[in-house]
Amino acid sequence: MFRLTRVGSCLLLSGAVLMVSGCGETKAPNAKAEDVVTKRVFCVSYPLQFLTQQITGGEIEVLVPFGENDNPWSFRPSREVISQMQSADLVIANGTGAKYAKWLDTVSLAESKVVKTASRGLSLRDYIAIENAAVVHSHGPEGEHSHAVMAIRPWLDPALAKKQAAYITEQLGKVYPDQAEVFSANLRSLNTKLERLTEKLNAGDVKGSPVVLSLSPKFKFLSKAAALDDKTVTDFEADESSLSDLEAFKSGLEKQLAKFKPQPTSILVGSSVPLDREPCKSLSIFGLNPVVIDSLDHQPSDGDYLSVLEGNIERVLELRNE
Repeated sequence: MFRLTRVGSCLLLSGAVLMVSGCGETKAPNAKAEDVVTKRVFCVSYPLQFLTQQITGGEIEVLVPFGENDNPWSFRPSREVISQMQSADLVIANGTGAKYAKWLDTVSLAESKVVKTASRGLSLRDYIAIENAAVVHSHGPEGEHSHAVMAIRPWLDPALAKKQAAYITEQLGKVYPDQAEVFSANLRSLNTKLERLTEKLNAGDVKGSPVVLSLSPKFKFLSKAAALDDKTVTDFEADESSLSDLEAFKSGLEKQLAKFKPQPTSILVGSSVPLDREPCKSLSIFGLNPVVIDSLDHQPSDGDYLSVLEGNIERVLELRNE
């Protein structure tokens, strides 16, 4: 039986099969699902894939449909991948409210196969009650204005990831009832690790909510769990280093900073942001210390979901303890 059980596995196919050199995220192979494996699950993000793999313990093929150079939330899956998703046993997604994969609505899938992990066990308040998730910017004749933004990465809070994992386990048990007990045992082991990270976030006394800024609202779940007052001032979702109007960015940031008392001294930036290039270089002008957070959109080159999340937590705790 062909089996891919971890991110970073290389695709090995034979016959209609081909050896692919180099490893990356476990992406769907270019072969018909029925010719390769009988137990297959797709996930729309790397963290959901990691959680699912931990629960299944390697007994089921768990894939993501995107490649390491794709944007998981906006890429266009090929016909072959869509066919594989349609024949898969489950497609594990976030769901309404915290919808992560924008492309998912364009794929015809049986509703019964889609597991909306952010819709069960999570209230609206859990993933939307983030009052400051509004992007403030200026363009065209409208001047300065804002758009409401939905936070879509609940896995940045280990307590919410635990809820997602519980629902994944429940749904896997329905599809593979003969393995339900194994899944539950694996979930208990996973919960121990997630609970340790939650305890780390909750340790110590928090006096007030330290004010920080973010270049993007994508860190909201983490900063909220760490009791940080996270203000989002602008949004560079695709590439923070490709800002076209640097002077407008500086002017807009200066206006936003004038509104905050006390003044923030730190700003959260994505792990893909070159700190030695604009606009990050300009942050020092305003006395802002950039703190790098990995949003875990892809399999990390070093470590895994849990280790990278722990690194994120350690960095935000330093801000809380300043």
